[in-house]
Amino acid sequence: MSTPLNIDATLHFFLFPDRTSARAARRAVAERGGAAGLVVGTWQELLERAREAYLLPEPRSSWQDALERAAGELSSSFWSESLAVAPDETIATVASTLAFLLEGAGPSGRLTIPADGILPSRAHRHLRDLGRLHERMGFLLPPHLEVISSILGGGPEQTIRSLRVYRDPVRLKLNPWQEALLGKLSRDCSADGGRFAALHTALTACVPAAKPETSLGALQRNIFGAGAATVSLDPSVQCLAVRDFLEEVEVAVGMAQQALSGDPALEPSDLGFLVPDERCYLDALDLLCRRAGLPLSGLPVEKPVRDLGKEAVFSFLATRRQPPPALALAALLSSPLMPWSRETGNDLAQEAVGEGAPDLRAPQGMAEKGKRMLRLLAKRIDDAAALAKALLRFAALLRGVEGMEVHVARALATIKRCRAELTEEGAVPWGDLMRIAAPETVTGPAAGVLVREGAAVFLDYELPWRQVRHLFVLGFVDGRYPREPSVSSVFSDADLEALAAAGYAVEPPSAGAMRRRSELREQIGCASQRLNLFMPRRDPFGKPLRPSQTLTYLAKVFGADEPDELVLELDREEERMKVASLPTAPPSNPLPQRELKKDDLFLKRDLLAIHCYEDGSPKPQSPSSLDTLMVSPLAWLLSRAGLQPREWSPESLDVASKGTLAHHVFEHLFRPGQPLPSPAEVKARVPILLDQAIERKKPLLLEPEWHVERRHLAKEVEVAALHWRGLLEQIGAEVLGNEVWLKGVLDTLPIHGSADLLLRLPGGQLYVVDYKKAGSGQRRERMKKGYDSQASLYRLMIQTGGSKSAEGALKEALEQAGEIGVVYYLMNDQTALADSSGWIDGKVAGMEELGSGISVNAIELIRERIAELRLGKVTLNHEGDPDWFKSNAGITMYAVDDTPLIPLFMKDDPGDEGEDTNDQVRQRGNN
Repeated sequence: MSTPLNIDATLHFFLFPDRTSARAARRAVAERGGAAGLVVGTWQELLERAREAYLLPEPRSSWQDALERAAGELSSSFWSESLAVAPDETIATVASTLAFLLEGAGPSGRLTIPADGILPSRAHRHLRDLGRLHERMGFLLPPHLEVISSILGGGPEQTIRSLRVYRDPVRLKLNPWQEALLGKLSRDCSADGGRFAALHTALTACVPAAKPETSLGALQRNIFGAGAATVSLDPSVQCLAVRDFLEEVEVAVGMAQQALSGDPALEPSDLGFLVPDERCYLDALDLLCRRAGLPLSGLPVEKPVRDLGKEAVFSFLATRRQPPPALALAALLSSPLMPWSRETGNDLAQEAVGEGAPDLRAPQGMAEKGKRMLRLLAKRIDDAAALAKALLRFAALLRGVEGMEVHVARALATIKRCRAELTEEGAVPWGDLMRIAAPETVTGPAAGVLVREGAAVFLDYELPWRQVRHLFVLGFVDGRYPREPSVSSVFSDADLEALAAAGYAVEPPSAGAMRRRSELREQIGCASQRLNLFMPRRDPFGKPLRPSQTLTYLAKVFGADEPDELVLELDREEERMKVASLPTAPPSNPLPQRELKKDDLFLKRDLLAIHCYEDGSPKPQSPSSLDTLMVSPLAWLLSRAGLQPREWSPESLDVASKGTLAHHVFEHLFRPGQPLPSPAEVKARVPILLDQAIERKKPLLLEPEWHVERRHLAKEVEVAALHWRGLLEQIGAEVLGNEVWLKGVLDTLPIHGSADLLLRLPGGQLYVVDYKKAGSGQRRERMKKGYDSQASLYRLMIQTGGSKSAEGALKEALEQAGEIGVVYYLMNDQTALADSSGWIDGKVAGMEELGSGISVNAIELIRERIAELRLGKVTLNHEGDPDWFKSNAGITMYAVDDTPLIPLFMKDDPGDEGEDTNDQVRQRGNN
C-alpha cells in the first residue's frame, strides 16, 4: 500500500463539476492510499463545509415567501397573467430566473438595468420587472447566495478551520459569487498546497483512454476538430441503427454478454453504458441486465413513483359533483389507499367506466369501513362546510397498509391544506383545491442491491466516473450527445448574449455549446477499446428519429462523404454481419402459422336460458340487444356473457351523450296531461332543461373549455324541439307518457324496454315514438328495406303485455289501444318517419309515412336467430356482412367495433352473394 500524503491543519478540498467526476476522483485517491484532511466533492458540498468552518447557522431565508408575496403585488409585471392561471409554475420560473440573474450580477446583490437600447426591448422590460421584484423583496438573496454573502462578510477570526480549494478552471466555470468565495477562502488560508496540488493535477488530467492509432483514439482526440480526416474507420467505433429504444437496450446487453464470453480477461467492470436520463431507458436496462445476469453499478438509487396520496385526494375532489367523471371515479376506486382489496377496487373501477350511471352499492361481504367509503363517494357536495366534513371523513377511511404509510401521510397533509381553504359560508374554491391536490413528482427507493464492480452506468448529463474498455452509448439521436440546452421562458438566446455583453456573468448559448461538446469529449474519452453508438430509428410512439448531429463530426474524422455511410442497419443481414460482438441466432426455418378455424359455434344448450331469474324464467331481451342479435349473434353472445372489453378513456361529447341530453330535454318539455309549450316557452326552457341534464348526466360540459360545444348543442336541441312541437300541433297529438316501461313477448321470448314517448291521435290511434339524435337518411333507408325493429318491438310489447307501471289515463289508453304505429323523430334534420299509412295529412311538413313493412325482414331474421340460439348455435359473421347490411339493409354494423373478436372470427365469403334477401344471410350462415 502506498504511503498516505502528509497533511496539515487545513482542510484541502478538491472541487469537481458534478457528483460523478467527484466520485471518480475519490476512487483514484482511495487507490493511492487515501489522504487525511482531504475532501473531494462538488460545489454544494464545499458550501456546506465553508458554512461550518465559519460557524454560520443553517440558512433560514424567507426568500420564497417574500418572492411569492412581492410577485403577487406587482400587478403590471410580465408574469401577472400567468400567475393567475398557474401560480406554482409561474413562481418557480420567476424565482429561478431571478436567482440566475443575481448569480450573474455578482456579490453586489443588486440587478443593474442597462440604458435603453443595449438590450432588446422585451429583455429590457423583463429585467426591469425582475429588478422591481427584487427591490420589493427588500433585496433578499436566495439561500445559497445568502450563505456566500455571510461568509464574505466574516473575518479570519470567525473560522474554526481554514479551507484550501483546488479546481480546474478549464473544466469548471464559476459565477462571480463563487469566484468571490474562493478568493475569500484563499485569503483566509495560510497553509501551502504542498503535494495536494500535484495530486489534484494528476486527478484532473483528461487523457483519452484509447490508443491514438485506433479509430476510437482518433475520435477522442479530434471529434470536434477543424482538421481533415485522421484515420479510417475500424471496429473500435461502431454506429448501429436499431428499431427503437427497447431493441437498442436488448442489443447492447446482448453485445455485452458476447464480449464477456469472448474475452476471459474482460470483467463486468470493464463495460459501461452511457444512457439518457429517462425512465424508459433506465428501467429497460435494469430489467434486461437482471435477466442476463449482468450486474450494474451506478444506477440511480431513487426512481420516480406515483404520488398515490395526492392522487387519491385529487380524484376525491373531482368526484364530488354527481354524477362523477367516470375516469376520476375509477382512479379513486382502484387506489391502493381505499379500504378494500385491490381485486375489489378493480371490479368497482370497471363498473364505474361502464355504460350508464356508476353503481356504488357495496358488494356482498364488504367490510363496514368500505361500505362507509362507498356511501361517502355517492353523496353530492354543494357547499364548503359539507366538503370540509366530507374531507375529514375521507381521511378517516383511508387504508394505511404496509408500504403505503408515506402516501397516506401525503394524503392527510393535502387534506389539511384543502380544509384550510374552506370557510363555513363561502363558496367552494374548486380551482385552488385542485391545484393544492394536484399530484407531484415524488421519488422512492429503487429495487435491487448496490454493486460496486458491475458494469458502469453513466447518465448523459454527467461526466464518467471511471474508465471502461467497452462503452455502449444509447439514444444517440438528435437533441442528445451533446444534450440540447434548456430553454428559458423569460430570456431568449439573443437576450442572453445581450445580457452577457452588458456585464452579467451569464453563459451565452455559444459558450454553453462549447462546454457541452467538451463534456461529450470526456464521456467518450473513458472508453479504451470499443465505442458502440446506438441510434433508434423511431421513438416509442413510432415517430421517426434522426441521428445525433455529432454523427456529422464523426464522418469528418473518418473521411466519410455522408454520415449515413458510418451506420450499420441491424435489420439488414449484410450489414448485421459486419458488427463485432453481435450475438446472432442460428438460422431456422419459420413455423407455419396456426390456422384459425372460423366455424359456427354449437354449444349444445339453450343460450337464451343463460341468464334467468331465481324461479328459472329467462330474463327479457331489450330491443337494442335483439338488434345486435340480428346483425351479429357472436356480438350478442359476448355482450350477454359480459365478455366485451371495457376500455378506460376520457369522457367526451359523443353522439350517445348528445342523445342522452336531448332525450332529457324532450322528456321534460313535452309532458303528459299538459298542453304543448308555446314556441317562446320552448326557447326559454330548453337552456334550463339542458343545464339540468348536463349537471346530472354530463358535468364535464360545465367546464369553461366546453362552452362552445355546450352552446351549439343547446341551439341544436332548441331547433329540434321547436319543429317537434309544431309537428305535434299539426297532427293534434296528445302526449300520453314519457319513458314508459313496456313488457311483452316475441312469440315466447320475453322482451322489455322503455319507449321515449307515447302519443294519441284524434282518431284514437297510438304512436310509439323513439327519439334519435341523428339524421333521417340512413333510418329512412333501413325502414324502406324492412330492417327496422326497435320501435316495432315496442308496439309488440303494448299488444302482448303492456306497461310495467302505467296508471290512470295511460293504462286505460294502452288497454284499449286499437291501431298502433311507430315514429322515429330524427333531431338533426327535424324529420319524423312513421310506419303508418294515411293517418297523417300529407300537408304536414316534416312527417313521412312509410307504410307497415318497415320491420318485416328484421323480425323474420330475429326469429331465425332466436331459433338458432335455442339450439345452441351461434352463427358467425362473414367478411362481407358489413357491406351487405349497409347496402341491403341500411344498417351500419357497429357491433363489429365492440370487440376485436368479431372481425377476427369473420368467415371468408363463399363467393356470389346472390339476391338481397334473408335467404342469402341464412345461406351464408349455413356455409
